[in-house]
Amino acid sequence: MPPHVLRTYKQAIDALGGVVYVAALCGVSRNAVSNWYKRGFPPEKHDLLGSRLRHAGYEFPLSWFKQSEAAIPTPRSNGGKK
Repeated sequence: MPPHVLRTYKQAIDALGGVVYVAALCGVSRNAVSNWYKRGFPPEKHDLLGSRLRHAGYEFPLSWFKQSEAAIPTPRSNGGKK
């Protein structure tokens, strides 16, 4: 059977067990998880939630779990020095 494709954050939260379960899993309030319906998953929860969804056989947009460019450290230039 092909994996189920999730199209919204709400579908993902529901697939993980709902707001109450995801809040307990992530150590946040239910209100915080409800906010993720529109804002998306916070970067610090990406590994946990993404791995749970993949393990359960769900597919989802990879962009959900990519860090924003602002969150990714950029290498500093050493000015050509070794």
